[in-house]
Amino acid sequence: MLGAMRTYQIEQRRLVNATTAVVRSSLLVSEIPGFMSHAFRGVTHILASQGISLAGPPFAKYLH
Repeated sequence: MLGAMRTYQIEQRRLVNATTAVVRSSLLVSEIPGFMSHAFRGVTHILASQGISLAGPPFAKYLH
């Protein structure tokens, strides 16, 4: 039996342009959770080391 399926609230918003810090990769679907955690921590660490504060929530863009 599979575990309980997670549900997410998805919303669409129109935002003003902003500079972002990103990590880009090509992954298998099964690799996404581990990558996201690693990428968010890495971006946070790099920005902090440069004295840059986060100005919004993390985001992801998936292209298939």
